[in-house]
Amino acid sequence: MKSLVELRKMNVADLLKELAHSVYELGKLRFLVKSGSDKNVHKVTNLSRYVAQIKTIMKELTSK
Repeated sequence: MKSLVELRKMNVADLLKELAHSVYELGKLRFLVKSGSDKNVHKVTNLSRYVAQIKTIMKELTSK
């Protein structure tokens, strides 16, 4: 996961790639938590927040 400063320096195309990768990882992680393979539920929360940050930055860039 990149820092918020690094995300703000990215363009929309790069943010889309980062978003697609993060959503894919979030799906895998949710599956692992539901199946009991991974006990770290806080990783899901952190990754969900990261996805929300990316979406927010993308919305800010496209509204200009």
